[in-house]
Amino acid sequence: MASPHRIPVRNEDILVRELGKETVFLSPDGRTIHTLDEVGTFIWAQIDGRTDLVQIVAEICRVFAVTEATAAADLDELVTEMVHKGLVTLQS
Repeated sequence: MASPHRIPVRNEDILVRELGKETVFLSPDGRTIHTLDEVGTFIWAQIDGRTDLVQIVAEICRVFAVTEATAAADLDELVTEMVHKGLVTLQS
């Protein structure tokens, strides 16, 4: 994870709906839909604008019983994708 103490912040301009254990996002332009599975939905719930990536990794390890290395790599991949798609930004 490049900057583990960065804080992911949700883009408030997107429409978000939780459907069971999945989350569905509609982009601000209304043309693109993104979905998250159960783990992604858990991570989305942790993105509150106050919790840094290190703390989110710790929660992933606690809830899903995975190693820190696995949780950090998976979180980094998901957050990078979310930033690319405009769903979140990263703050210092």
